[in-house]
Amino acid sequence: MANEESLIQKIYYEKILKDADEKVYPVKALGDLYFNESKKDLPELSNIRFAQGEVYFHNSDFETAIFKWENIQNELEPWAKKNMADAYFELDLLETAENLYQSIKTDSINLNTEITLQLFGLYLAMQRIEEADQMIKNAVILNPGYPNVTKLARAFFEEQQDWNSAVELAVNEATRTRSLQWFKVLNMYIEKGYTKSMKPAYFMPSLIVLAELDMDEYETIIVQFWLSYEEEGAYLSWIKEISQLILQQDFNHEYTMQRLSVLFQKTYIELMKGNYYVTTLEPVIPNMLKSWMKIAESSNAFYASASLLAWADNFPSTMEEEDIGKAEFILANTYYDKSIMLEILDIFNAIQEKANDHQLEIDQTLTWLINNIADVDTQRILLGGDSERIETGLIASIVGNNFNPSQLNAETILYRHGFDTSVQGITETGTIPVNSQLDLDEITTSPKTIIDVAISNPFFDKNKLAFVNFPHFNWKNAEQNEVPGAMRLADRLLFILNENAPFTNNERAKLLMIKEQFPEMHIDFILKLSYTSGDDQEVRNLVTETEKRIHIYFPESQLLAYSNELDQVNEWDTLAEFLLDNTKKENWQQTRTSKALFFIRQALNHLLQQQVKIEQELAETIEHEEDSLSKLQGSIHQLQDMEDDKIRIIREAYQAIKVEIQTDLAKNIPVILKKSSEIVKEDSDFRRIHLDLNEEMNKRINHYLQNNVMPIYISSLQDWIAYAQTELTISQEHLSEWENSFNTMLGEDRVRLVCDFQILNDWQRDAGRMTSTFDMEKENIILRRTPSQVLLKGAGKLFGVIPKNNAVLANAYKSFIENENYQEATESISKKFFRQFELFEKAIARDTHLFFREAFSELKQAVDDLYDEMQINQSNLEKMKSTPEVFRDPLTLIEVRIHQYEWMSHADQLKIESH
Repeated sequence: MANEESLIQKIYYEKILKDADEKVYPVKALGDLYFNESKKDLPELSNIRFAQGEVYFHNSDFETAIFKWENIQNELEPWAKKNMADAYFELDLLETAENLYQSIKTDSINLNTEITLQLFGLYLAMQRIEEADQMIKNAVILNPGYPNVTKLARAFFEEQQDWNSAVELAVNEATRTRSLQWFKVLNMYIEKGYTKSMKPAYFMPSLIVLAELDMDEYETIIVQFWLSYEEEGAYLSWIKEISQLILQQDFNHEYTMQRLSVLFQKTYIELMKGNYYVTTLEPVIPNMLKSWMKIAESSNAFYASASLLAWADNFPSTMEEEDIGKAEFILANTYYDKSIMLEILDIFNAIQEKANDHQLEIDQTLTWLINNIADVDTQRILLGGDSERIETGLIASIVGNNFNPSQLNAETILYRHGFDTSVQGITETGTIPVNSQLDLDEITTSPKTIIDVAISNPFFDKNKLAFVNFPHFNWKNAEQNEVPGAMRLADRLLFILNENAPFTNNERAKLLMIKEQFPEMHIDFILKLSYTSGDDQEVRNLVTETEKRIHIYFPESQLLAYSNELDQVNEWDTLAEFLLDNTKKENWQQTRTSKALFFIRQALNHLLQQQVKIEQELAETIEHEEDSLSKLQGSIHQLQDMEDDKIRIIREAYQAIKVEIQTDLAKNIPVILKKSSEIVKEDSDFRRIHLDLNEEMNKRINHYLQNNVMPIYISSLQDWIAYAQTELTISQEHLSEWENSFNTMLGEDRVRLVCDFQILNDWQRDAGRMTSTFDMEKENIILRRTPSQVLLKGAGKLFGVIPKNNAVLANAYKSFIENENYQEATESISKKFFRQFELFEKAIARDTHLFFREAFSELKQAVDDLYDEMQINQSNLEKMKSTPEVFRDPLTLIEVRIHQYEWMSHADQLKIESH
């Protein structure tokens, strides 16, 4: 490299001239050497020519330098070609320089590096950025330790904003050089977000190196990586990779990675919020918890170990016994003094959010209990005893005359301080104000109802106390193991003894049973005496003996005895002092966490049960909808049959009228026409007799139709409309029955099958309009061109101009009129009569359809709506069955969080067991 350094700097000539006179200019000195060497028999001129080329290059005589370097044929030939290319580069003959650079073949790493760097500069000058990029990357790969290679590369990548290449350079150089400076460059890239798109696994080898160099920088860069990946798709991959790395590394235990430990905790809480499926988290969480526990200190280690144990409870196959043992050891040997109540309430809020997301309801009695337990400023005292009268009297004496406790009838009652007096009932569905006994009776039908009594009360307010009362609980029956669900609402039990038989066997058995079920429940006793001051010794003996018997079973319990001789103020001051003196606030506040967790777990189970119930109800709803849909579709066909039947019946009734009138016309018209012969007389004008007869016949027919047929037709139409109304009313009655049946079946009034009786009014209107006037076109009766008529007509004309026998002719006309059958004329008249009613008859079917149209529309709409609802329900049920993890996984993770805080709240028990 030392020799090549002079070639790189183009100062090889200094070696040639080391013995020359320094005062002689290098060009002349080298010229003299060249001249002297050329006189030899076998001159070696290549080295001198090479040196001359360098001198000319330094003096910017690039053409002469090229000339000198052209004929170098020894080991300096590759360097000479490279120098020639440099000269062409200086002359701006870039393509020539490029070709010459590319033609050089050499094994020298330094020469290849120089060629690559020169091509990099050449391509930049030619704006060939991609080729420049490739050259600088080749140089980094070939000889990263070469002066300025990585510096040039970094500057180029940053200028081109090629952040992937810049990051890759920083990672590789940090790993190769083990230089903190390069790690700081990498950290800068991370902060600016340039590493987000890169796979986390790529950075792990460099982090191993960094851990060996500087733990503080190691933690800093991991935190930066963590924050940069937080909103990216590779987030879980990062957690998985870094967790695995931490587990594999041995750290200096003197260094505490507190920032990283806090980040682990924050991330764990976020991952447990239910935004990921369990199957997605299972490969990530176990090692994450192990690595977190490995680096965590003090309270953070306490949190980490509880989290690991909780995960192991739910996913035992993902944790090894060794890890579980370590976690239990940490939990038992670490002091944790932070309140976790707010974090526990956050779990309950998460349950409520999931309930809202799936349109489910949380039992509101649980919500009320959890919120009250979270209020750690007020101590709640459960009053118990075998005399409901004494309990009620004690409460009444405290709450004063504003309220009578005996009026309340519920399993659980809370008496507390409030600025205004109010009574509220808490049921499964919500909170209901109680303003009357009727309100109270309505809400206490459920055994789960809780009565919340708020009273402005100095005793409660001053001493931060509240009383819990179970009016229906049997304190004497030891065989009754079931206790009120709200027992955990109380922080301690104040048991009221009967002075006549204090602490009986039944009371003792009952209290032992309660203590077994609720070991955290502190029990104290109160004995109210009615003795006078003259019975002091007897009182002392009773109290002492009672205390002895109590302490056998409840050694930590205290007994307060007081008499009625004390005034009420002193009485309650004494009670308050007794309650407060015998209470370690931190103890009952700590038990609140486990109580809250108990009810939160109940809320979670309630939600799971609701989902199962909803799934079952949804399946039943779909089955019911399918059955209802089938019935509704069938009813459409039945309605069509009903409509067809009514059209047939009503039309046949109308046609019967028509046939009857047609029969009458066929019978009576010929008779009327024949009687028209009366107008034929011997003195008739037989030239016009046929016209007179035709006129007379039409008059008589018109009179008959107007005065005989039309009234009958009008009356028949009215009868027909009344008949149709009866038939249509029957149909409406059937449809009304269907309507009631369908609405009962569907559980709501969604079908209204009302028919349109307006058609009856329309028929009445049309009937009046058609029959109000009657003007029938004249019928050509006598003038019809039958042979006999033509003969008579011609004969009449003939007889009118020649002498004739009028009597004979009159008789002939009469005979013809009276013997004609008039069938054709009768049929024509009948057709003309009914012609004006034809549209009415044809519209019967259409009008009847209009009568049923709205009912059809209602049924079809009901079918469409029910079908759509059924499709939605089927889709929802299918989603529930095909992707149960959508609902269950968030709740599973909530259960893990509950387990975690249960471990934390029971850590004291672990401490006891470990010792």
